[in-house]
This record gives sequence, C-alpha cells and structure tokens, in this order.
Amino acid sequence: MVLFEAKSTEKVDGVAQPILKIKRDFVFLKSNVDCIRRRKGYEAELCKATIDFTKLVDSLVPTEGINYCRLDIYIGVEGAEPYIYSTPWYHKGKPFWVEFIVKKGDKAKDIADRVEKTIKSNHIFQVDKDLINVTTDGLGKLTLEGATEYQRFRKIEINIFEADADYADLVTELDPNKVVSSAAIALVTKGKNAFGTYSQVIKDLRLPTAANYQWSAIRQVEVPIVGAVYDQYIIEYHAPANSHPLSVVGGRLDSHTTHVFWVKHEDALTTAWETALKTVGNIVDSDTGTAVEANVSDQVVNTQSELNKGVKVSK
Repeated sequence: MVLFEAKSTEKVDGVAQPILKIKRDFVFLKSNVDCIRRRKGYEAELCKATIDFTKLVDSLVPTEGINYCRLDIYIGVEGAEPYIYSTPWYHKGKPFWVEFIVKKGDKAKDIADRVEKTIKSNHIFQVDKDLINVTTDGLGKLTLEGATEYQRFRKIEINIFEADADYADLVTELDPNKVVSSAAIALVTKGKNAFGTYSQVIKDLRLPTAANYQWSAIRQVEVPIVGAVYDQYIIEYHAPANSHPLSVVGGRLDSHTTHVFWVKHEDALTTAWETALKTVGNIVDSDTGTAVEANVSDQVVNTQSELNKGVKVSK
C-alpha cells in the first residue's frame, strides 16, 4: 500500500514544475524522471500434456498375446528450487515411469483407463503430494497436469519392451519445445510462472526475511494480500548528489536511483495511480514497449487514491 499525491505545479528552486509525492519513499520532480515502466501482473499457467491413445492403438495393441509398455516422464522446474527435485543429473527434476500392459483387442479407452488406474492406485506421482494430476476423458485421452506453476514437462515417452530382448522400442515421444495438438503426445501448455501474485512477490522479494523488528521492516499495510494480483511500476530517477567530491574543481555528481512499486490491480486504484505518475513522465509498458495511455485526463491536481482518501498527506 502506498499513499501518494500528485500536484500539477510546485516551485522547486524557484521554478514551477509537476511533482509526485510518495509517502515514506520520495518526492519525484518531473525534470529528474528518466523513465517510468509498467509490467502488469498475471496468474500462473500450469503445464499440461495429453496422451491420445486413439492415435496409438495400431502401434500398441498386439495381434496376439500381450505387449509390455512403459510410460516415461521427466518433469523439471523453472523459477524455483524445491528440494524434492534434487537429482544427480545436470537438470533438476523428477523422473517417473509407469509400466502397463496392452492386450489383444484393447481399445483406446481400455488403455487410457488402465494407465490411469495404475498411476492412482500405486500413487506413482506422489512425493509428499501428487506432483502430476491425471484424468481421462472416457474416450481414450489421458491428461497430465502439473501441480505447481514451476513445473515443466521435459520428457514424455511411450516404449514397448520386447519379450526376448533387453531393449525397448520407442513408440512416440513429446517435443517439449513445441505446443502442438495433433501429435499423440501433445504439449497443451508449457507452463508459465505468475507475476505480481502473492506467492511470487513473497518468494522473489524475500519478504519473510524483512518481516522482523528491524528499522527497515515492512509495515502491515505494505504486506501483499493473498489472492491479489499486483502490477509493477519502476521509476528510474536522477538527482544531484548530496556529497560533491569534485566541487572544488567545479564538478557535479548526480545520483541515479531505481524505485519499484507494486500496486494492487484494481481499476479505480490503477487509474488514480497511473494518472498521478503521468504528471511527472510517460509510462511505457515493459512487455510491449508501447506508451500506456491515460484512462482519464492528465491534468490532475492533488490526486487521491482509494488508499489515501480522507488521509491528511503532508505537503
């Protein structure tokens, strides 16, 4: 939560110019603002893949007897380092495999149901909790979905083991670099980490280490709200430094600072905040590189947000 006030003009060193006052942070002069960038927050996307056994019947169903098959899965992580994914390999992740049989005369639905039952009855994907959620559509398509936003499918393969040999024949595999829907094993969503959510802000800003009794501890009103999504605003600023080591020879030293604000994504609050920001500079969207258009007039004096309505702001 930030309390802010925008003034259209105020005299600074005898010159009238727009300013923006942020409580407990800074007074921003328009002439000293280098740039303002915005990145909108968004929820995470879980990784998801499907196995369509209707496209594998000819390859898996034997003409006589039984085929012994195996489903190999390697799920990695991106943007987090959970301990359960520690491995001796170069890439952190977790390998899983499911052995199942395919009988003569089996249909796609029979194979999908058998694989699902094998996984769930043996808790194959469970490490403290289920790391991969499994469902079927009742027609022969198996859906694998990650349990957290940080997971990524690195490998999904189906193999047939020869009865009298010590090797397996690869039937089909996933290409983790492509999101496709036509393949027998298809990557529906690669997975995307959230930005501006409670968990992302807490994790990446290391807020638990700041929530103590030191002088720099975050205040209760500044703690992120569970379930809320926040937009990030970055102000790059320069101003004359307080110390002038080269002043004896006429030198001038400027200090360059970066100020990051997380603002809860609500229409009224976002409009008030961006309107206040635009009194001291233009806002550029970090993802598109385009200017952010103001929702209301830029000519605002003493703008108040929903957070500081009725609060006396020092001037």
